[in-house]
Amino acid sequence: MFSWTFNDFDKISEDHLVEIETFYGRCLITSPIIATDPLNDTKYHATCRLQFGYQGDPDIVIEIWTKTRNKNIEMTFHFPDKRQLIKKLNIFLDVTTFSTKTFQRLPFHQPNKVKLNDEMKLMWKNDESAEFAIKCEAKTFKIAKPIMAARSPVFKKMFEAEMKEKFENFVEIKEFAPKIVEKMIEFCETDNIKDLEDSEDDLFKIAHLYQIQQLMYFAVEKMAENIKNEKIVEYIQLANLYDLHEFKDWCLQYAHRHGIDVNVN
Repeated sequence: MFSWTFNDFDKISEDHLVEIETFYGRCLITSPIIATDPLNDTKYHATCRLQFGYQGDPDIVIEIWTKTRNKNIEMTFHFPDKRQLIKKLNIFLDVTTFSTKTFQRLPFHQPNKVKLNDEMKLMWKNDESAEFAIKCEAKTFKIAKPIMAARSPVFKKMFEAEMKEKFENFVEIKEFAPKIVEKMIEFCETDNIKDLEDSEDDLFKIAHLYQIQQLMYFAVEKMAENIKNEKIVEYIQLANLYDLHEFKDWCLQYAHRHGIDVNVN
């Protein structure tokens, strides 16, 4: 807690000011008050000065800094023509008013925060019974059955039914490029895709094929978020093909606002 008191505040005039060696010019300045952060022993210095602005109105300026002056906080309080009503001015400043930056400290250090899906992947990494492969062209992607089964009813059926994929423990995807398959797996494992590489429409198609509902929503959202004028006709055609009525209406409105001739039904 910092506190200052100005007695006879209404009577203080520029005649009471003293010259100090700062760019502030003449002002009344208090001696520094020192407070110590109990968490890290950092000492904070605070001064309160009274100065008059160019219109003759007084300003109270509070400055707080560390010894090296690398963490400065400055607050100015302006007193226009009502100063004559203030006989005594008490200023109290609680350090909690800026504790979010200066005094914040975690109760413990957590060097590596691990998400649940990462822990689950680690758990299944060396479990051969949970391992499954997706082959696409010359690439093979290792996945965990429980994750893909939770995301996709199509994959779930592969793992449970008496199907070729269950016995061979892999599935081959020929309809899409390896990067699309890899991004599908990335989403299933992380709920996100870091680099879409302009593949939103193909991601929707592979998500539709394997009934990955959340990836379908994600792909449509990203198509709208990253819309390009040259893609609008292609997106409307995709919306027609997959009965995405709301997305089609959105695309038509976008085309109308930007003067794009779509010429599709």
